[in-house]
Amino acid sequence: MQANEYELMRDVQGQHWWWLGRERLLRYMMDKYLVGDRRDYLVADVGSGFGANISLLSEYGTVYALETDSDCLAYISETEPEATPIRWQSPEPVDHKFDVMLLADVLEHIEDDHAAMQWVADHLKPGGLAFITVPAHMHLWSEMDEVVHHFRRYSKNALLDTVNSKLTIEKLSFYNAILYPVKILFVALTTALRMFFPAKTKKSYNDLPPSFINTIFKVIMYVEAWVIRCINLPFGVSLVMVVKKL
Repeated sequence: MQANEYELMRDVQGQHWWWLGRERLLRYMMDKYLVGDRRDYLVADVGSGFGANISLLSEYGTVYALETDSDCLAYISETEPEATPIRWQSPEPVDHKFDVMLLADVLEHIEDDHAAMQWVADHLKPGGLAFITVPAHMHLWSEMDEVVHHFRRYSKNALLDTVNSKLTIEKLSFYNAILYPVKILFVALTTALRMFFPAKTKKSYNDLPPSFINTIFKVIMYVEAWVIRCINLPFGVSLVMVVKKL
């Protein structure tokens, strides 16, 4: 990922509707599937980035932040004292087995996603759970995906295909469904602009939007997250999956 995009992600992740909405969804998923009051899990934040999810994960146990980028690791060391940073690149082994893993928009950044999911299976304890989110639909591919170095966006079947025989699927749903038409329109618009202005610098468009838009989109994401606790949505901009180690 380009350095300026890393910096943008760091600056907006605590306020931006997309990060906040995903965090709310993950909280609901973890509260549903991590049954009981246990709060001593060994948790891996795989591809932690700047640690956007560490505060959430710390509520469930001891967090290890696995990350490739040295700036991200340094930031986590400075700002998230409750987490243990580990320099890691898929599919390198680590000296731990985990009760819980989070891969929050990570698989699409890994060229061999099947090897990454094999790593997940190998490093989960029996009965352990992995919570995974990915961007959906190649027809939504845009310059954003290129700038942040995605290898792919996923159909439901493509994500299912990464799940090996050591894992069983507990949950698979699209999310960010209400804003799906907005995303289609946005991709069409930015693609057209690229055609007319090919020299224009590519960007992720992850900037913090005006406050009222940010609030509206955040509320939409929160409502969807509540709904997804009970049902699976048939379409959306992203996918969420929960798998269990057999």
